[in-house]
Amino acid sequence: MFRRLLFCVFFLAGLCGCFGYKVSSLTTPNATDNQTGLNIPASEQVVSLAANKSQTVLKFAKPTKIINVTTSGNDKTGNGSVAKPLRSLDKAFKVAKRNTLIKMGAGTFEVNRMIKVPSRVSLEGVGEKTVIVPGKNYRGVLFEAKDFKNEKGDGYQFFRNFHIDGKDKAKLGFRAWGREHSLFENITFKNLNNAGVYISGLNHEVSNCKFINASGREGKNNKNFSGAIRFMNTDGLVIHGNYIEENSGGGIKSVSRDIWNSEIYNNKINIKGTKNQPVNKSASMEIWDLQSGNRIYNNDLNAWVSFISQWKTDKEIAETGNLIFYKNKLHANPGVTDNMSGVELGMKGAELYDNNFSGFKHRIFWIEGWGGKKKPTKNINIHDNKLNNCGNAMNLGPNGNGIQNLKFDNNFIDRCNGIAMGMGGNKKLINVSITNNTFVKATKAITLNGKSQQYVNLNIAGNQAYNSKIGLDNKVNGLKINIINGVTLKQGSP
Repeated sequence: MFRRLLFCVFFLAGLCGCFGYKVSSLTTPNATDNQTGLNIPASEQVVSLAANKSQTVLKFAKPTKIINVTTSGNDKTGNGSVAKPLRSLDKAFKVAKRNTLIKMGAGTFEVNRMIKVPSRVSLEGVGEKTVIVPGKNYRGVLFEAKDFKNEKGDGYQFFRNFHIDGKDKAKLGFRAWGREHSLFENITFKNLNNAGVYISGLNHEVSNCKFINASGREGKNNKNFSGAIRFMNTDGLVIHGNYIEENSGGGIKSVSRDIWNSEIYNNKINIKGTKNQPVNKSASMEIWDLQSGNRIYNNDLNAWVSFISQWKTDKEIAETGNLIFYKNKLHANPGVTDNMSGVELGMKGAELYDNNFSGFKHRIFWIEGWGGKKKPTKNINIHDNKLNNCGNAMNLGPNGNGIQNLKFDNNFIDRCNGIAMGMGGNKKLINVSITNNTFVKATKAITLNGKSQQYVNLNIAGNQAYNSKIGLDNKVNGLKINIINGVTLKQGSP
């Protein structure tokens, strides 16, 4: 609570500073010097990309000074003007004051040590012709924008229109921790060993970027993937319009805590396999500890997703509205995701609807009760999805602390084994409802496993199974099911 309150204080303070400050007496860009193409109104600028007609969410105050950096510049004799540009980014950031835009020309710029990025200092290139690389002996973070002394987290800065090539040496492109209002736009992140960007704080945005092998592996025996976009402790994070392609690491990842009001949409994530690096444990998205207000939609994903939350008491997390996952296309990558689920779900307050899942040989939904540290996976609503060509449509297991209040309704399930409940563990399945689903060519539409005392208020009704062998297979001794039209077997097509 204290951390969230502190975020709010920073946010309100930043708003006053960002949209209320007056243009200072620093050198203001004139018609000759202002070659950024920002088209800045007098009062504020709306950062956008004309090339692909995208519009970012964040707004920023007008930069009051420009520092030019070119490959022909000189750090000793240059002053950052168009006529006398600087040569290095390190020098440019050292002399940059608040509300400054650093403009890079075409060419390759080396970073030989981590560059500290002050608040309200932005960086812009001219596109793919502007390339940033690590120096010969440097393997660390290229840029760090975090709470330095007296900055108090007020970022209000953008980074856009350039290419970062980590040369398989650099650890991170940007680390932005504790800031607010930072934009990463139209950047290519390539060949990094940990992540392209690693973010925490308020109201950040990553849009229209490319991440090519910008993730990596970490932990014992390199079993864990790091994620091309990583974040933790965020509120108001927006990730949209990005393309991520990884041959060993993962896509979008946060397994820390406190993810509030994130919006992740219109991204394409392509997890690829290689002969030398198994990637079947890599996820398109692995986002844990989701608090309220998170929406994920219209994404094209070819590996599994994982949503797990850890909470001890119900008051720590809202009953509903912590995750809405809708209109996503989730299709398996043969040979890479064969042993993985489509969706790993162990949390509270999630709704998943109007998604299209296909090709996962193991199962689509794997819902376990180990989400909460002391509480069951709870308040899950899965409805109006299309599931096809998979192993089980859903495995509902009572491991951990059990499952409570789950609805699986109006889903269309084609060429899958069906739903298997009560597999593994001995915790309770309370208030589970499987209704009005359509199964086509299922081996068994619904299978019940476990012990009778594990099931409390089970509702199975209105399901239809076309060209399927078995509708409802009850393997639980002593479990009495008095259901009318639980699963109706039918011939032909729905």
